[in-house]
Amino acid sequence: MLKRYFKRRDNPWEILVIAALFFFPGVFMLFQRGPLVAVQQGYRYTWLSPSMEGVTAISEHGAHVFGGLAIGVCLALLWLYFCLRRMLGRTHVVEHGHERI
Repeated sequence: MLKRYFKRRDNPWEILVIAALFFFPGVFMLFQRGPLVAVQQGYRYTWLSPSMEGVTAISEHGAHVFGGLAIGVCLALLWLYFCLRRMLGRTHVVEHGHERI
């Protein structure tokens, strides 16, 4: 099923969207000065588990480490995108008697 889906189209742009979801918070964390504060509101998990509401603080160094990791994931996804483009460009498909490269 996945093979048919990728044969039908030549541009896996969704991977770029996922890479952007890692890139922008990563850049924000890399340029962060001082502690990073995150607030989560109203999340209940399951029976007998504590509520996940609260405030979380990450040090400046921790924010830089997580930002670097997020940029690394973004670069890995970009590499995957270009590898998929190259692989999809090399496939030889014949449609209605005409060759498409």
